Amino acid sequence: MPRSRVLHLHKIFLADDSSADGLLMRMAFADALLIVEVVQVFSGVEACATLLNAAQTPPFPYSMIVLDLNMPKMTGIELLEKLNVLPILADIPKIVLTSSTNPRDQERAMVHHPTLYLTKPYDYHGMISLVKGFIPMLKVPETPTATA
Repeated sequence: MPRSRVLHLHKIFLADDSSADGLLMRMAFADALLIVEVVQVFSGVEACATLLNAAQTPPFPYSMIVLDLNMPKMTGIELLEKLNVLPILADIPKIVLTSSTNPRDQERAMVHHPTLYLTKPYDYHGMISLVKGFIPMLKVPETPTATA
């Protein structure tokens, strides 16, 4: 008789104003054979509102937060600052994924203690390698979402 096992659907929260980058990330997760749902918002203000709302009703639904630095209305740095005051997010990995190679941007972001600061890869294979590196950091959801 086959054993049943619990599958966890990881939800990745992506705050990035580029729909192309969001699509690339979704495709890379699929090619890396990770079961994830990427939920994308396109501005820092929208990200802040969505995450603050999610933090009000535990369990927190996202396994990881990935954010760009350069977003309209609120930067990734401003968003990190607001997220860091929420105790429910203390164990959630917060990844800055940006196209900026400016050392000053990295210094400013690191003040707010992201889990990682990464530069966006220039090609698809680089994105696959990047998302494979996320695997050990994914926080297991508090409740299973599916059984196989």
